[in-house]
Amino acid sequence: MPIVHDTFRDLLGLVGLALKTFAWAALLTAVGYGLLMALFAYYMADDGSILPGIIAVVLSLVVTTVFAIFVAVRLTIARTFYQAVKQFGIGRKVFNSLFDIMLGITDENPAGSSAMTQALHGVSRDELKSRLTAAGEQLLRSERIESALPSLVRWLMRKIQAAIIWTVVKVVIIQAALISDGPEIDLIEIHDKLTNVIDDQIVGLIYRNAPRTIMSIGAAVTLGIWLMASGIHNVATWWATADFSVTVP
Repeated sequence: MPIVHDTFRDLLGLVGLALKTFAWAALLTAVGYGLLMALFAYYMADDGSILPGIIAVVLSLVVTTVFAIFVAVRLTIARTFYQAVKQFGIGRKVFNSLFDIMLGITDENPAGSSAMTQALHGVSRDELKSRLTAAGEQLLRSERIESALPSLVRWLMRKIQAAIIWTVVKVVIIQAALISDGPEIDLIEIHDKLTNVIDDQIVGLIYRNAPRTIMSIGAAVTLGIWLMASGIHNVATWWATADFSVTVP
């Protein structure tokens, strides 16, 4: 399926954008959010001595560094994916490649399989999901990022590849449920209706999901740091006031 190779060759043209986004997102999150949470942790853990605050700051920096990497990966995937959709129509290309797999279309058989085509005219919702998932897994296995690239770049590109494929699968499943009223779904009809709007649907999903996920995880991290710092404060207070003397009768 040459269209897939062309698609991901275009994606490699966005390596610079991906690396720049990753670096800036990680740095800004680690410095901005990380330092804010370190100060917050120190304040919450402070019991009049410096040690509890230092412990809270160190643990807070470890947690926020991990969170900064998570944010950087999510934003890198979202921004690179967005640019790939806008510049290269990558969503539509992957969408067509998924249907090529389900229709049995290959370089040797460009017309596809009539039996496979006929089978797509009436599928249940569960079968729709399983067929698209199988096609997505096959598509992901068939593509390999060039081994000459640095490990970090290869890893990021693979993450972006997977995000593209599974986002397209998710959009098709969502739109199929909205378009079809009955128990069975005509996938050929779905393909015809989504071909010209799939990229817009994908961009909308990216804009909704990326900020929502980051904010949810960020709220959980903030709560975790608060609980950790409060716990350190309570332990330090107990330790300072505990009476460890032994009374000899």
